Amino acid sequence: MTKVNKVKLTAKEIRAAKNAAAANKNLALANKSLLAANQAIVVARKVLESKQKIAVQKEEAANRAKTTQETALEKKAIAEQEVLATQEAGDKARSEAEAAEIAKKIAAQETAAARKVAAEQAKLKAQEAAAAKKVAAEAKKITAQEVAAAKKAADAARKLAAQEASAAKKAAAQQAKLRAEEAAALKKAAAEARKIAAQEAAVAKKAAAEQAKIAAQELAAIKRAEAETKKEAAAHAKAIAQEAAAARKVAAALKKAKAEAKKTASIPPEPVWPFAEE
Repeated sequence: MTKVNKVKLTAKEIRAAKNAAAANKNLALANKSLLAANQAIVVARKVLESKQKIAVQKEEAANRAKTTQETALEKKAIAEQEVLATQEAGDKARSEAEAAEIAKKIAAQETAAARKVAAEQAKLKAQEAAAAKKVAAEAKKITAQEVAAAKKAADAARKLAAQEASAAKKAAAQQAKLRAEEAAALKKAAAEARKIAAQEAAVAKKAAAEQAKIAAQELAAIKRAEAETKKEAAAHAKAIAQEAAAARKVAAALKKAKAEAKKTASIPPEPVWPFAEE
């Protein structure tokens, strides 16, 4: 029988192996969560295709699934980083037995996680079935409401058509009556127009005679005014001529007075005796 030599691991190597196992565990859990989140997103998208009245519930489910997916992605990224960091340290580990034990524990944890995921999926399927049943009931109810509304609309359309036919018949009678009244009114208006035309012709004839008389009177007045104007113009011309003659006389007198004044100014003054002493 071959003797197996036990390899003693250092504390640092044991910690590195444990960290690697834990990182692998976290990565597996993150993958499971991501798978569950993806399945939840698919379900949420299917639910979102239902009628509008349950759109709010579907949107909330989609948001929860999206949040779960984002969280799973974050955990997966962190786990991948941890795995990458611990792999370098794990390469230095020399104990396969410790790693096998840790792997066994991880397998047990993964099995438990898988069972938990299966339970979540079963619960999710039950919720989907309930939601589908509710959507079918809502669709049936909406269909019944639409049928009732269509029947009501048809009854209203028939009633409206009957009312429109009655209104059209009444409008035709009103139009016939109105055309008769318009014809009578046109006949009466034509008679009134002929009467008014005759009256206007008589008035125009009388006005023409009055205008001729007034024109003759205005012509006589114009002739009288022209005679008065000529008489006034002659008198005005005579007055102007008289004023011009008077002005010439005044100018001659002024000229003579200026000559006299000039002559008087050229004669020296007589001396006054006795002279004043200086």
